[in-house]
Amino acid sequence: NVGDDRYFIVKDAWAFSDRKHDSEQSMRDEVELMRTVNGALQGKEQFRNRYPTLICGGIVQLSDERGGYFDDTEDTALAALDIASNDKAHPDSYRVHKRMALTPIGQHISAVKSVDELIVVAADAMKVYMEIRNSCNILHSDISDNNVLVYRDGENNVHGVLIDFDCAIKITDEPRKTTRPVMTGTVPFMSINNLTESPVCRTALDDWESIIYLLCWIGTQGVNDSDQLERREKHRLYKLPI
Repeated sequence: NVGDDRYFIVKDAWAFSDRKHDSEQSMRDEVELMRTVNGALQGKEQFRNRYPTLICGGIVQLSDERGGYFDDTEDTALAALDIASNDKAHPDSYRVHKRMALTPIGQHISAVKSVDELIVVAADAMKVYMEIRNSCNILHSDISDNNVLVYRDGENNVHGVLIDFDCAIKITDEPRKTTRPVMTGTVPFMSINNLTESPVCRTALDDWESIIYLLCWIGTQGVNDSDQLERREKHRLYKLPI
């Protein structure tokens, strides 16, 4: 619990990075991306609690025998196991241990109570997505059922929260597009462009394609747990002999 009665969640992850991670300039640095997003959207009340607010975050540091500190990276983890990091074979897979404290805390998208709430949650997530794209030149690149959360405020109004920017990428050129060197995201919701590792530049259309797949997925599987149970029961009844 933070000073103003907010709750926060700690995200602990071994994030992809380049070997100059100490400069905090890695293209895939979620901590820096969240600082950019927070700075651009701060004060815009229409997006409050629609994206993660970064309380603090950075590379995890470990203490050595001389009282100093060093970054916890793939190299230090593998060295403890007496294994060398094969960065030449996998130059894009180097990882760094990072932690972030984030707020607000939401629920899985299956926590919606109706189709109407699902529409609100999806709309909120994509509204803040477009604001981040336009204000920060950042593509999320991993729209999925785990990254669009349900948040209920003090009056029990439902909102959508877009989280997890560990696959996000900063774009700097017009018309706001970039080429991803590797396939990233969650397979059932990837755009065809991403799934086939096409050399065609990634744009916001890829993420919009992902939200369509997410809605189709939920429409097929069921909106929430009770809906899924009802569908299973109906399916079981349909199979009963007459």
